[in-house]
Amino acid sequence: MLSYAALILSYIQSFYNRQFDTRAKLYNETVANFYKNLEDYYDNDKPVNHTPTVSYFAEKANLSSNYFGDMIKHYTGSSPQDHIQQLIIQIAKNKLRNTSLTISEIAYSLGFDYPTYFTRFFKKETGITPNLFRNQ
Repeated sequence: MLSYAALILSYIQSFYNRQFDTRAKLYNETVANFYKNLEDYYDNDKPVNHTPTVSYFAEKANLSSNYFGDMIKHYTGSSPQDHIQQLIIQIAKNKLRNTSLTISEIAYSLGFDYPTYFTRFFKKETGITPNLFRNQ
C-alpha cells in the first residue's frame, strides 16, 4: 500500500513539474512581469508602507503564493523571497553609499517598521552592519 502511495505521489510531482516546461512562454512572461513589478515597487514616487511580500506579487499575477513561488524558483533557481531580499539589499547599499540619509530614514524608506529590523536584516544578508558598510 505504501509503495503504491509513493508511486502515485511521484507521478503527481512529475506532472506538476512538467507543466512549467509545457507552458514556458506564458510563465516566462509572468517571471518578466515579476521583475518589472519588483523594480516598480521601489521606483514609484509614493512612499513605501511595508516591505514587499511574495503574496503581493502572486496576487498581481493572479496566482497562489505557493504556485507563484514554485514557478519563479523553477525558472530562476531562486525563490521570489530571495529576489526581493536581494533588491532590498541592493537599494540599501546604494542609499548608504550615495546619500546622507540616516539608517532610520533608509529603513523607513524601504518599508521596514523599525530601524532595528533593517539593521538585523542587513547584517544577516551582508555580514556587516549598515553603519560599518557606510564607513568602509
